[in-house]
Amino acid sequence: MTSHLEPVPPRRQAAANTKPSPEPERGIRAWLGGWGLALRRSLPAFIADHGLTLAAALSYYLVISLFPLILLLLAISGLVLQDGSAQGLIIRRVTEYLPGSEIVVAQTINTVILARGSLGWLAALGLLWTVLGMFSVVEEAINTAWGVTARRTFVRTQLIGLTMFGALAALLLLSLAASSAVRLVAASPLVARLASIPGGAWLWNATGASVSILGAAAGFVLLYRFLPSTAVRWADVGPAGLLVAALWEAGKWGFLWYLSVADYSNVYGQVGTVVALLVWGYLSGILLVWGAELGSERARTRRPDTR
Repeated sequence: MTSHLEPVPPRRQAAANTKPSPEPERGIRAWLGGWGLALRRSLPAFIADHGLTLAAALSYYLVISLFPLILLLLAISGLVLQDGSAQGLIIRRVTEYLPGSEIVVAQTINTVILARGSLGWLAALGLLWTVLGMFSVVEEAINTAWGVTARRTFVRTQLIGLTMFGALAALLLLSLAASSAVRLVAASPLVARLASIPGGAWLWNATGASVSILGAAAGFVLLYRFLPSTAVRWADVGPAGLLVAALWEAGKWGFLWYLSVADYSNVYGQVGTVVALLVWGYLSGILLVWGAELGSERARTRRPDTR
């Protein structure tokens, strides 16, 4: 049976003058060498494929999709809007992935409470439009990284975008459930005894961070594996997705620290929070696009005949 997907074509710009690497040898040393070569090639490829521009587009869609996304979270979770604890839960969960967005999320929820009767269809249409637009940009970025010229039809592209959104939404809910389970376990007497052991608190914090990293990695890998209009191997995008997720988690904590010392409101006034959200979306978009470049370059080091 032949695949309907295209083979990986050669890169047109960044690595056009790079000599094909030899057939990879077996063993951990060869595996690390292949990924090292892919890392070196990924940054020039990212620049050549206008990765910064694509990341800026993703940041724009992230901000305009925040309002309908919060409404979707409220609907799925079945929480009552007038319940203060429910609002606090949603704020905490969203800001875990969007650091610096506390004020925007709180204001959005208050707006929903005031106009909850008339915003249902409007939010649904807004969510549909922004989701399709965002996944179109993501697919364009990933296809550019893989050097794909022939693209899917419009209808198929939109269906895949909706499917990926559903899969990522399910991953988000699973991640939130896992985070809640970790917090429940953290309140148990066993963990309290563990915290009294030297290094026990650090170990527990590392466990919680690992859950977040694995959830994010699953999302990145799904995007890298199924959005390109070409054949992609799990072995090429799995480690790339894991590395991007680890960098994204570290960047999230670094960005939170940066916000604690850099007050955007002093420069941008009332829109300071929105600007901070745009900056974080831009940084996240850079990581997403660079990860696609990394996976595609790894495929080319593994299969030099594709150049």
